[in-house]
Amino acid sequence: MQPIIETRTPGSHARVIRAAKVQGTAVTNRANEDLGTIRDVVLDKYDGSVRYAVLEFGGFLGLGSKLFALPWELLSYEEGVDAYVIGIDKEVLRQAPGFDSDNWPDMGAVEFDTGLRSYYGLTAEATLRREII
Repeated sequence: MQPIIETRTPGSHARVIRAAKVQGTAVTNRANEDLGTIRDVVLDKYDGSVRYAVLEFGGFLGLGSKLFALPWELLSYEEGVDAYVIGIDKEVLRQAPGFDSDNWPDMGAVEFDTGLRSYYGLTAEATLRREII
């Protein structure tokens, strides 16, 4: 991992952020549709990488909402809208494999990662790297 040389972005935002500050951050798509908020962040406890953002989508005041694990590389923080932006259509997200807050999947399972990456059209490269380690 490269050391951080500049601690601020050109817009004067901090380059690093605590996970607690990520929780509750808005998520939109490129069409500027509100897709929900980040409920949690899932880390790889061995290499320290961020594996997934858990998106809370739908419902009202947390009731009837669904949770979705999004591979972290799908998210791009956009300073201008103060939100994470993903290139996913709202309907694709509605059909994505999700879960409820009382029944989280085993996010450490290779099958989970492979299936999720396949759904979002990502390569299995990171999954293979995890199997080797």
